[in-house]
Amino acid sequence: MVHSSKTDLVFSTDPDGGNARIEFKNNKFYLVSHKTGEKVKDIILSASEMLDLCRIFPMVRQLQLDTQRQLNETIVKNAEAVLAGEPSLPPPSDEEQFSVTLSTYKSCHTKLLLNSHKQKTFVWVRKFVESNEDEDQSHPSLIKTLYPCQGGIILTDVIPKELTAFVTGCIKMPY
Repeated sequence: MVHSSKTDLVFSTDPDGGNARIEFKNNKFYLVSHKTGEKVKDIILSASEMLDLCRIFPMVRQLQLDTQRQLNETIVKNAEAVLAGEPSLPPPSDEEQFSVTLSTYKSCHTKLLLNSHKQKTFVWVRKFVESNEDEDQSHPSLIKTLYPCQGGIILTDVIPKELTAFVTGCIKMPY
């Protein structure tokens, strides 16, 4: 759902009408998490970064739907095996399926992710920070350990065409 005026453009990402949303203010997109709290910060993307997200998002959303379908098939096969008295397969593990970096600023990385948790797949944008701990300054590592920040914005129920229409509408809007 989009509410618009010249100063307040909002795209809800929460199908249940919660807090999760994308706001366009001051030529930037603010991705507001469904979580609240002092440590939860908005994710801020530039117009070009948001257009990159819109370009990649339809493919990731389709991958999410395909992955969820595979998880559901595994659940059904396991249930059938148990009913038939046969051993079931171990449940699929919670893991990251796909990740792409949308932006990097200093030690902060913003990523579009597809992962599964408790046999449900999620597409979301999340911020990570690089580790500074135990880093030998004379031999900097080429591989950085990234730790997730609190919050993030879930895009699992967002329709890619609607998001793209919102983003392009905001960018084209005269000031």
